Amino acid sequence: MRSYQVQYNQAAEELAELRMQEDRSIMQDALIVAMTTTGASRYHNVLRDIGPRIVIVEEVIFFFKSLKLIQYCDRKWFQKN
Repeated sequence: MRSYQVQYNQAAEELAELRMQEDRSIMQDALIVAMTTTGASRYHNVLRDIGPRIVIVEEVIFFFKSLKLIQYCDRKWFQKN
């Protein structure tokens, strides 16, 4: 039973990595990247690596600054509800 759990965990990690690579590929080719604060947190490393020219993030000026993502972008828009 334990070996199945290990296999499952390995497969789940591989799937998560493949999904992250797919998302990175999509964002890398995008002119504008828009996301929620949760997305900005989840994709922090991707955003840092690809350095999109325009990023739109919802309600997060303090959060965005804390991630230090502002320095990687040419233009930023922050939407406030």
